[in-house]
Amino acid sequence: MKIVAHRGGGFETPENTLAAFANAIALDVELMELDIHLSKDGFPVVIHDATLDRTTNATGPVRDRTAAELRQVDAGKGEYVPQLSEVFELVGDRKPLVLEFKALEAVAPAIELIRQFPQLRWSGLSAFPEAQELLKQAFPEMKPITGSLGSVKGAEGLLDLLKQHREVVPESAIAALTDRIKDVDLERDLDRAAELGAEIVIVYYTGVDAELLDQAHRRGFKIGAWTVNDPAEAQRLLDMGTDYLITDDPKTMKALVENAGIAAH
Repeated sequence: MKIVAHRGGGFETPENTLAAFANAIALDVELMELDIHLSKDGFPVVIHDATLDRTTNATGPVRDRTAAELRQVDAGKGEYVPQLSEVFELVGDRKPLVLEFKALEAVAPAIELIRQFPQLRWSGLSAFPEAQELLKQAFPEMKPITGSLGSVKGAEGLLDLLKQHREVVPESAIAALTDRIKDVDLERDLDRAAELGAEIVIVYYTGVDAELLDQAHRRGFKIGAWTVNDPAEAQRLLDMGTDYLITDDPKTMKALVENAGIAAH
């Protein structure tokens, strides 16, 4: 099982900051995931929420601040909201990145930026189908990462999570997921992944079970479980043969996987 540092890993360092990505590199995780919005002056910036309220000492929409202004906010421990270019410069070709586009308008400028860093290893991820299409048009060889609700259990678990974070999750998103629970279809999601040329499909961890893994593996896909911070849950997923573990606590999960490997020998 490979470890993905979710938002760079938010347990030891502030999420989606240069410190987080530097720490994830030092931990030697296999992949690092980050989230992309667009600043007022058109620069792709790395932050999860559409607003600054949860992760910084500032408030209001990210899109209302210039990149320079976002550099002045405190994202925790003296870190700031970095531009995507700064993350690319830090990471280079050392670790693969999963670029999750949270704002559709950030895709076009990010594509231009990616072209300036040919050494990057990356995959694209987005809840916006249009974003995936734009990325594939620009980079036909890119292997995107897609998502699936996986099962009713997984969808219900995700819905519970969204309801716990109403301060940053629009009610429209909760309503849309409530409707989608009636129409969960893993095979359809895998068909879509195949159309896009994806190799990895991510599923909310409560929906990952042996049946889902078998169905995905038989079709040649790898499954990533998100977001897992409980060692007991990580062990369950590891024992079942989950391919990727997406976590805010890469240090603990990396040690768990390495210790399991030692025990197996």
